[in-house]
Amino acid sequence: PRRWSRRWHCAAMAVTRCSGAAPCGNDAPREARLMGEEAARAGRYSPRSNGARRAAGRGSTMAGSRARGGMFMAAFGTMWLVGGVLGEFPSMPWLAAIAVVFGAVLFLANWRALRAQPAALEAEPSPEAQRTARRFRLVNLGQWAAVAAAAIGLNAIHRSQWIVPAGVAIVGLHFLPLAALFRNRAHYLTGAAIVALAVALPWQLPIAAAIPLLCLGAGAVLWLSALNAARA
Repeated sequence: PRRWSRRWHCAAMAVTRCSGAAPCGNDAPREARLMGEEAARAGRYSPRSNGARRAAGRGSTMAGSRARGGMFMAAFGTMWLVGGVLGEFPSMPWLAAIAVVFGAVLFLANWRALRAQPAALEAEPSPEAQRTARRFRLVNLGQWAAVAAAAIGLNAIHRSQWIVPAGVAIVGLHFLPLAALFRNRAHYLTGAAIVALAVALPWQLPIAAAIPLLCLGAGAVLWLSALNAARA
């Protein structure tokens, strides 16, 4: 009978499945699914492989952006710390030399983190990465324009002693849009801490005494942020 012939045929195909012959009968969907799963495990085919690669590329790009930001924060944090040390401890320039060494170490740590992200170093960045880079440049352009405007305005009203606190506050504020742009919540903490220092220290201390401490505090915040970026 045809039913027995069909069963014998399926049994024969089960024995010779490894030869590559096609599965039979009602087992065909199950066999196709099993073959697809085996191929996916072997890396030959995966329905989600393209999406996974895109997600991994976005993660690598974001990690590379954090490392680049860490390099900038290490450099500017070192500059502020050196200025604060020379202003607060003018008789101990060796402290400034130590700050330069530690700043260089932080810079190199972030540089190594950047080198570990291939997608962040690709020759042709994705359209998303290009849009992010354009917005980053606009944020920085706005930051420096605001610093220049504050310096000109404070000089015009004979309040030049407030240029440093105003500049530090503007730098802190510019981290807020960067936090959203790079999806990095740590930038919110960095910006809030720097703005708080720029407001609190001149409020509590004479401006001449507050400026060196402000440079030390803001530089330390940037160093901590650079360390966090290197570890991310």
